[in-house]
Amino acid sequence: MLGFNNKIKRAEVLIASTIPIVWETVKKSHITSQKMNSADADYIAFFRVQLNEGKNIKSAITHIAKVKSSDNNALLKDFFKRNPDILKYSEEKGKLWEKKKYHKEYYIEEIKKLQEPILCRKGEGRRCQVKLYTTMSELKKAKFLGDIKTISQIIKTK
Repeated sequence: MLGFNNKIKRAEVLIASTIPIVWETVKKSHITSQKMNSADADYIAFFRVQLNEGKNIKSAITHIAKVKSSDNNALLKDFFKRNPDILKYSEEKGKLWEKKKYHKEYYIEEIKKLQEPILCRKGEGRRCQVKLYTTMSELKKAKFLGDIKTISQIIKTK
């Protein structure tokens, strides 16, 4: 799990924060991405933000997918060529994603909806602004995002 400098090299579950425009792309392409050198993962759980799906839920972990493979040196220009709407979003919102050369792509299997979403209580969203690494058992027992222990927290309690 931990590699050089206590950096996480592999995780059972990577929880990825996902805005609506990216979520639509992931559903179509079955490819999701993170910064280069992000840990390998067996599963990606999608923490979807800016939800407008009723029930007054603004953000929640709603879906999960098994990772088939990944590429740590995927060219961002190729990603933006396939997804020009995300490039436009980055430029308009000042995200500067287009300034990077590489990113890590995760190629995923079927995206499965969780039986119950893992909700985000007020103030918990900051915890997962980009990504969290955890275990499947932590994910399965959680009702709220704040209930999930990260791999670092689990290691500290051992």
